[in-house]
Amino acid sequence: HRYYFEEEEIWFEIVDSVPGNDEEGKQVLWDDHIIWEDGSFIGPPGRKGIEYLRAEIDKFEAIEKLTEKELRHVALNEWNTIMRYKETAVKDFRLAIKEAEKVLELSENYGSSELSADAAISSDEL
Repeated sequence: HRYYFEEEEIWFEIVDSVPGNDEEGKQVLWDDHIIWEDGSFIGPPGRKGIEYLRAEIDKFEAIEKLTEKELRHVALNEWNTIMRYKETAVKDFRLAIKEAEKVLELSENYGSSELSADAAISSDEL
């Protein structure tokens, strides 16, 4: 699953992990493995990006609280698709938040602003 939030400069992909690498069998690939044409990459989000992902989870969870009246114009097959996507997205976002927080903690403990990306880092800085 691939997610890209251009305005927030968040790009990540959830892929199957190497067995034993993660208890869920999934891992997060940040866009730091992609170098854009201008030589920059985004990498794991900082605090602002983590809060954005949490807000997105809140939006997905609010869907379940919609009333029948609010849902009367939504076809059952569309509702089922939304709910399947919601479950997957919430799991993916939680994993991304967990991994981003690990990187953020490392950057705070070691004083390196290059580990998290509230701003793009150019390849010249690498």
